[in-house]
Amino acid sequence: MTVFELRRRLPGIHCWWGIWTGEWWALVPAPRGHRLVHAATVDGLAREITTALAE
Repeated sequence: MTVFELRRRLPGIHCWWGIWTGEWWALVPAPRGHRLVHAATVDGLAREITTALAE
């Protein structure tokens, strides 16, 4: 999966590559505020986002 596919599949979730961290990041809306998640790959980030949305 590419980050463009991820953004298309999950609109409204802001995703970016962390230049200094070397990881993918996303800001996920949650009932008690936003949650910041990260992963080494876009596929991993998709899993982290899905988990955060389910909580």
